[in-house]
Amino acid sequence: MKILANQLILPSNSVSVLDLIMQEEDKTAEHAQFTINNTGFTHLRHCKTPSVESYLSLSCAALPLSFLQSVKDVAIVIVASQSFENTSPTHSARIQHALDIPTSALCIDMVEACNGFVKAAAIADRLLSAGQKALIITGEINSLTTKNAEISLKVLLADGFSFSIVEKEGKDVYSAIYTDGGRGQALKTSVNPPHAYMDGLAVFSFTNSEVPKLVKKAEWIDLTASNQLFAFHQANGYIVKRIGKQLGLLSQAPALFNFKSIGNIGGATVIGWLANLGSDALVKQNNKTLHCVGFGTGLSWGIISIKIALTENGVIYIDA
Repeated sequence: MKILANQLILPSNSVSVLDLIMQEEDKTAEHAQFTINNTGFTHLRHCKTPSVESYLSLSCAALPLSFLQSVKDVAIVIVASQSFENTSPTHSARIQHALDIPTSALCIDMVEACNGFVKAAAIADRLLSAGQKALIITGEINSLTTKNAEISLKVLLADGFSFSIVEKEGKDVYSAIYTDGGRGQALKTSVNPPHAYMDGLAVFSFTNSEVPKLVKKAEWIDLTASNQLFAFHQANGYIVKRIGKQLGLLSQAPALFNFKSIGNIGGATVIGWLANLGSDALVKQNNKTLHCVGFGTGLSWGIISIKIALTENGVIYIDA
């Protein structure tokens, strides 16, 4: 499988993490800076008026013409998200119509967050025939559920979606997906009433043990090879860098963590990491193998290896 086009769509509105923390009565500037240094997030992208349906509609309208032309013949549309206001019409059906994708396209919605892109790409690979394409959309409007969350979670989660076009090649892609629902209580969200909860220690313990193990168990990967990149879910800077250290990847260029002014937007961060490289990825990274590593809500974690063959790649900001 190869990725042909990739757009990360973010709200133009940026919120200072320092300001968020200082709004809490018992927090000091020293505490705020300590939090920022550890999470790596200085700003979060937030919608002015949080609405998933409105955001996806504005996102579709903001996509460049070249991207719109590329989706005309996709065979599958997959949306992976935990953010929604209504269950019908589904996100994938709305996007199929908005982008004028053929009615014959298979439209799938998945309730999946941080491992969303990895799982969606693995499903697309199993369903596509050689030469067929899929449109994968993943992301969250986290500000719908974090308004009343603890400050420790509020300073991590943000808003945004990624739109990616992938194409099936002649052979099956290398991937591994795992789920442990018994550990899912560590990270929970609800829509009605809107609420988000995270057991930070449990989530850290999970990522610190399972994610490096996941990559090391992927027998098709040579960690010392040069023609490859690792895109980790941008949970926060501390977690990503710790995983990179365990795997001996801290010297990877570009850096393993590049979401400091965006925030954690769920599964969109994995492929959004590539979009955040901008046009540089077209020049320097094409023909490399991209190992996408997702982990989080569910608890679900996984890895999929795809070829970078980008014709367009970047970030779009919308007034939402």
